[in-house]
Amino acid sequence: MDAIVLAGGYGTRLLPLSEFIPKVLLPIDGKPLLFYILESLNDLSYSYPINNVIISTNQKFFKNIEHYLELLGWRYKNLNIELLDEPSRKEEEKLGSVKGLEFVLNRKNLEEALVIAGDNYFDFKLNRLLEKYLALNHSILGIYDVKDLKEATRFGVVQLDSSNKIIKFEEKPSSPQSTLVSIGIYVFNKEAIGELSTYIINTGKKDRLGDFIDWLIQKKPVYGVIFERGIWEDIGSLESYRSLNEKLSNKK
Repeated sequence: MDAIVLAGGYGTRLLPLSEFIPKVLLPIDGKPLLFYILESLNDLSYSYPINNVIISTNQKFFKNIEHYLELLGWRYKNLNIELLDEPSRKEEEKLGSVKGLEFVLNRKNLEEALVIAGDNYFDFKLNRLLEKYLALNHSILGIYDVKDLKEATRFGVVQLDSSNKIIKFEEKPSSPQSTLVSIGIYVFNKEAIGELSTYIINTGKKDRLGDFIDWLIQKKPVYGVIFERGIWEDIGSLESYRSLNEKLSNKK
C-alpha cells in the first residue's frame, strides 16, 4: 500500500506564519509537523508494507519541502518518499484536498491508499487503521473523541452503528449529535477510489474530503476506527497552532 500526505494548501488562516513556510513545515514543539507524520509512517512500515510515501504539495512550497527531505530524509530508512507538485502557485489556483487526491491517484495509478491530511498532528500509532482495513477490505476513517459538543462543531462529526460502520457524517454542524470527529486520516479501497472522479463530476466539489465521505457512505460501507488515547490537533488556525504548542510544552 502507498501512503499519501496532502500538503497542497497555502495555510492562509495561519498567516503571517505561513507566508514563506508551508504549513506542513511549521514547528510543533521544535520539530516540523511533517517530521511527526513521516515518523508515524516509518514506524507503521515495520508492521505493514508501506511501499511509497507520496507528498503532494504546490509549486510555491515545493522547494521548501524538497530541501527538508534532502536534509532529513535519511531518518526514514524504511520509506521511499516522492514529492509531487500540484499545478498551482497561489491560493486561488489550489486544487483542494479532493481534487489534489485525485491528482495523486491518477498520476500514480493507485488502487488503494492510506491518506493523511498534512495539517494533522497526532502522537498515536496508526496500526489499528490498517488492521481494520485488512480485516474488512472496506474504506476506513480515523476518528477521535473530542469529548465536547462545542469543540466538535469545528470538525466533521461522525455517527457510528454498533459495528463502527459510519451511518452519518456532518461537516462542522452547528448542533452536533456526537463528539466523534474525523481526523483527516483515511484508508481508501479500490471501490472508493473509483468513485472519487464521479463525485467531483457530479457535485463540482474539489475541497473538503469530509464532503466526499458524506457522499460515499450513501453508496459504499465506510468504517471508523476510534483513537481514544493520545493527542490529536488540526493545525488549521493560529489559535489551534499556539494551543497545541502550549499543550506539548506543558507536558515536559
